[in-house]
This record gives sequence, structure tokens and C-alpha cells, in this order.
Amino acid sequence: MHRRRSAVAAVGATLLGLTTAGASGGATAAEPGVVHVAASNFRFCAQAPCDASDQAYVRTDSGRLVDNAANFVDVRPGDTVVWNYEDTSCDGLVAGPLLTCPGHEVQFETGQAARGTVGTMPARQGPQSLSWTVPADAEPGDVLRYYCDLSDHWRLGVTGALLVTGG
Repeated sequence: MHRRRSAVAAVGATLLGLTTAGASGGATAAEPGVVHVAASNFRFCAQAPCDASDQAYVRTDSGRLVDNAANFVDVRPGDTVVWNYEDTSCDGLVAGPLLTCPGHEVQFETGQAARGTVGTMPARQGPQSLSWTVPADAEPGDVLRYYCDLSDHWRLGVTGALLVTGG
């Protein structure tokens, strides 16, 4: 009877996405997942519509960073991060060269585990997304900061951060 209850508990935990004890008695690692991030209202956030307070960090010309850790998005090594373009505010700016929003890009800060540009999501092109996989060697506690460099949008607060949690 005890074995049957254990098997039922393991199946229930698997259906709920929980980890279960492995043969060695330790917890098995959760499978990599998909983490969605919205590009909305000139911000990156966990779910659209983004709010003005959703800025993950302040980036300056000198590279100085001031974090707003409450807006970091948790990820695990191996997770796929998908940025979804949902910025109707950007799409609405079409009043000339100074007020036209070209869209948003995901550009990682230099000097950290993740580097380089993931890609660009042009404005007024309808729904689109970019995806990127968190490196398998990312360490718990790593903060992977990214920003939009198109038209210096980072100056307006278009910054985001991924916080690597345990694998």
C-alpha cells in the first residue's frame, strides 16, 4: 500500500510541475522551461501591459547601474526566454523622424555571462518575438541585464534583467 501511495504522489507532483525525489534520494532538477517577457509601454516586464515602474535598472552613460531587483525575472539555466513585442505606445509614435519609434531590441550588457544582441523587434510589424536560451553554465545569483539601444531607449527606462535561480 505504501508503494502505491508513493507512486500516486509522484505522478501528482509531476502533473503539478513539482520535483520529486530521484533514485538517489535527492531532488531531480526541473526541466528547462519557457519564460515570457513583454516589451510594452517602453518597458520590459513579466506581463503586458508594462507599467512605468517596471524598469529593472537605471543605465547611465558611464555604465553605472542602479538595480530595481523587484523587476528582475527569474530564470534557470537552460530556460528559453521569449521577448514578445506588445508596445502599442511605440507603434503610435509616427509623427516624424524625431517622434518615430523604430521598435525595440534586446542587447545584453557587456562584462557579464550573456553578451551581445539577441535581436530587434521592429515597430508597426504586428506580433513578433525573440528567443534566447539561458546558458547551461549560468550560476544561481547571476543577473543578466539587457536594454534597448534603438534610439537610446535605455535612457527612457527600457531595461530588463534576468535573475538566474537554481537549476
